[in-house]
Amino acid sequence: MFARPALAALQSAASPAAATSRLPTVTAAATRGIRAIPIKRQLTPTSMWSRRVDSKPETIDPSVLVPPRVLERMAIPFSKTADGPLPATPLPRAPASADAAKQRRLKKTVLSMRRTVKVTKGGKVVSMSAMVVVGDGNGTVGYGEGKDADAARAVKKAEALAIKNMIAIDRYDERTVLHDLAHDFKATRVEMRAAPPGFGLRTNPNVHEICRCAGIQDLSAKVMGSRNPINVVKATFQALQSQKTADDLARGRGMRVHDVRKLVYGQ
Repeated sequence: MFARPALAALQSAASPAAATSRLPTVTAAATRGIRAIPIKRQLTPTSMWSRRVDSKPETIDPSVLVPPRVLERMAIPFSKTADGPLPATPLPRAPASADAAKQRRLKKTVLSMRRTVKVTKGGKVVSMSAMVVVGDGNGTVGYGEGKDADAARAVKKAEALAIKNMIAIDRYDERTVLHDLAHDFKATRVEMRAAPPGFGLRTNPNVHEICRCAGIQDLSAKVMGSRNPINVVKATFQALQSQKTADDLARGRGMRVHDVRKLVYGQ
């Protein structure tokens, strides 16, 4: 058995106060350069479930992600009924525009398709060039040129430009030109002569397609000089646009339109 002084000493050593007194004291100067590190709290399955249930779902404004035009198309009108909200009768679709229907009825012909190669520092750049003639077969015709790396896209570009540049062509009796024509474009010369009914189109292939799209049925034409399709097309269009009507002749000669028609056309 321990003596009373020894037992007291053991009890005092085992007490918390004594243990605390034995720890080294930390002064403010010693902790001056130490940064506190936060301790991340680990979530238990129970706390995670309660956190998921209590938190509100995050709402995202759809207008930020989807353009306004798309939202208008996606919106469905609703009507309140006794059974609840039901989709209303869909709105009738707008009829197809008259311009789109006219474009489908147009006569289209590809007159020229060329492959060009451009040599650059980085290599060769290949592109396709197309020329298209478009007409309604009733006195309106136009041509356009398109260029693209793909042949189909080049034709579409030329077709769109031809529709945009369509012009009206004057015709005599809605079948031939008003009078004989001759026009030069660079090294190409095109001569056209009016023909009687049933004569047909006896012309260069490119001129033939232009006349078919324009609604000219009887014509005799000859191409002299360069027969480059692009030059032939431009010369033909300029020649058709240079026609003079009875009003133009009457205005230039100082005569009445009736007299000019009787003198020139025998009417």
